[in-house]
Amino acid sequence: MKRINLKLITILLIVTVVITLTASNIGPLQSRAWADGSESIGIGALVILGAWGGYKLFSNYQEGKYNSYLDKGEQYLKAKNYQLAIKNLNYAHEINNSVRVNQLLTKAKSEYQQLHYQQGQDYLEQGNWELAYQEFNKVRNYGEYLNSNLKQEQAYKKLRQEKLKRIAVVEFEDNNYQYDLGTRITAFLISDLLNQEPDFLEIVERDRLSRILQEQKLQSSGLITGDKAKEIGNLVGANYLLVGKVISGEVNRDRTEDILTKDEEEVIKIRVAKEAYVEVIFKLLNVSNGSVKISKSFEEVKSYRESYFEDEPEVITSDEKILNDALKEVAARFANVLVREYSLAE
Repeated sequence: MKRINLKLITILLIVTVVITLTASNIGPLQSRAWADGSESIGIGALVILGAWGGYKLFSNYQEGKYNSYLDKGEQYLKAKNYQLAIKNLNYAHEINNSVRVNQLLTKAKSEYQQLHYQQGQDYLEQGNWELAYQEFNKVRNYGEYLNSNLKQEQAYKKLRQEKLKRIAVVEFEDNNYQYDLGTRITAFLISDLLNQEPDFLEIVERDRLSRILQEQKLQSSGLITGDKAKEIGNLVGANYLLVGKVISGEVNRDRTEDILTKDEEEVIKIRVAKEAYVEVIFKLLNVSNGSVKISKSFEEVKSYRESYFEDEPEVITSDEKILNDALKEVAARFANVLVREYSLAE
């Protein structure tokens, strides 16, 4: 009812001022000075009261939203639906940082932490390390609570002991000896995995793998399968062998020359275009039985265009650089597959 009255007041003010201005424009000439004064007063009143009315309308609207969020927050809190309680109370807090909403928020967060701490403790006692970790992680959403950090670390260590796999990355096979792409993709992949640090993957040292392969006179590259995977894996203490092959790695080039005018002289502008294409197969082999756990094939194209005048120094991106960029992209894609497979879901 209050909002309707404010709207009516604003409308009536506008109508009144419009009538005043109209009357002043059609009245006798001798009343023009008075009409001008009335016009200024009317406009001023309209601006002030219109702004006041707008402010009150907005204030009432915000107050209504605040009370609605506050009521919902209290109801969800009583129902022990803490996430929705916190969500609605946060909305109310954004509108009005009142004592009441802060008290309810503190209570909701505290009870949320109590609930998930107890659930985490129960999962620890049951030996369900992953669910325990997730519950203590929820507790930490709103700050440290009791010894939740230590409990989460305890769950993580147990989970890592249970799920950790050691992986040996065997140098990839490559039939293109010009660029040594097999060695490059292997190095990029290992680097990417080490940087991302998957929770449940440990990379066998490359030097140790190479030394054992040499000592045993075993093939150290190519798409190893079956018994060979078991033999190598057992020797280096790995659960999985990661092998692969560079199917394709090439650079196509295009060079054109245009005659242009520069400083009133004809000059030759050279344009160079390069396109690198790579395709790589990745296979993760289970050492215990030689089966393929993951198999992926990725392709990547990288294009470069550069130009320079004939009398300028020639600066062209090398084929090796373009191929490296393509290989890094492909390696990152497969690394992400492994990271998702062997990392905790937050």
